[in-house]
Amino acid sequence: MTAHEQKPVGSIWFIVVLSVLILACAETQEVDSGPTAPYASASISRQKGMVNKYFSAQVLVHSNYITDLEYEPWYDHSGENKGKLPPGITFNTGTGMLEGTPTQAGFYNIKIRYRDRVKRTHDDPDGAKGLWYYTQFEIKIYDVLEEEG
Repeated sequence: MTAHEQKPVGSIWFIVVLSVLILACAETQEVDSGPTAPYASASISRQKGMVNKYFSAQVLVHSNYITDLEYEPWYDHSGENKGKLPPGITFNTGTGMLEGTPTQAGFYNIKIRYRDRVKRTHDDPDGAKGLWYYTQFEIKIYDVLEEEG
C-alpha cells in the first residue's frame, strides 16, 4: 500500500454513524393523549389576622380551565352562608379579596366557589358549562399575638 492509498471505511461503520447522527438530530413528537378534564384548586394568600388590625387575603385559583374568574361565597339552598366570615371582614366577589378590620377573635371556616365567567355562558364541548369549584378555608383571627408550635 502506498502513502496515497487509504483504506476505505467499512460500509457497516458508515451506516452506524449515519444512523446515530440521524437519531441525534431527529425531533421528538408529543403524543396527544386527548383533552384533559377541567380542574381547579384554590389557596388563600393569608390565613391569620389580629382583632382591630386591617386584614386582607386573596383567593388564588389554579386551573387549566378558568381564565375569567367569577367568585361567590357558597350558600346552601336556604340562602344561608355555610361558613361565616369574621365580623368586620367582607368578600369582594369581583376580585376574590377578603378584607376589612376583624372585630372578634376566632376560627372561621369559609367556603368559596368559583367558575369561569365566560365559559359558563357558551356551549362547551367538554360538558363543563357552568362547572363550579369549591374550596374551604380556615381564617384564624387572634386577639393577642400567639405562636403556634
